[in-house]
Amino acid sequence: MSGIGAVNILLWLYLVKKQSMNSWLFSGGLYVLGCASRSFIPRSDIDRVVMFDHFASSIFVGRTIATIAELGFVAQWAIVLWQFGKAAQNGRIKAISQVIFPLIFIAEIFSWYASITTNTIGSVFEETLWGVVFALITYCVFIARHALIPSLKPWALAAVAGLLLYVTYMFTIDVPFYYSKWQANLAGGRTFDTLPEGIHKMLTQWRVSRLDKDWQYEFLWQGLYFSFGVWASLLLNLVPPRLKQIVVFK
Repeated sequence: MSGIGAVNILLWLYLVKKQSMNSWLFSGGLYVLGCASRSFIPRSDIDRVVMFDHFASSIFVGRTIATIAELGFVAQWAIVLWQFGKAAQNGRIKAISQVIFPLIFIAEIFSWYASITTNTIGSVFEETLWGVVFALITYCVFIARHALIPSLKPWALAAVAGLLLYVTYMFTIDVPFYYSKWQANLAGGRTFDTLPEGIHKMLTQWRVSRLDKDWQYEFLWQGLYFSFGVWASLLLNLVPPRLKQIVVFK
């Protein structure tokens, strides 16, 4: 993952050189850099497990970086969808572009709640909102194909297929995983941290581990997220400068 993260940074810098800095490149850059840093210093926020015993590995630092990165990613989607919807004169795409950022902002609040308290019900709501947002994005890409030049329509359908796989994964694997953890915690009588306790522990307490059992699921979703997710972000940067070439204007 570290190697992929380094390559992704280089690809983003190449795009910056080609396009010069702009709103979608900056927003996507937050995501690229954030994911790369999380590849270099892996951590599991709710379980408070890290690979390196250093403050840079603290859950507070990691959650802060993740929040900035994820808000940057959804902001990039919102910008690109708005510009595409405007160019294609599609009000539905423009409307959806305006609601996805607030939804993920709420998701980040649930994520912080889960990380602070270790109560995975927060993750259930967070991941559900991510699934909803990407279902909306999938719909946008699906209807956007009508405004594309013919040669790009098959690529749009391929993107829809990829996005549907992600949405399916979220609702059939990811959300149920966190829900089952929450149920198990309740059944086991686990107590969760209060907000003051949790914040203190996020700053000062973590467990160093390199055991497979502690990282098996984390590396599954992180490996996909830090590769395919970032590649999608990098590809999004190619859309706004080419709207005149790819959109069939009415």
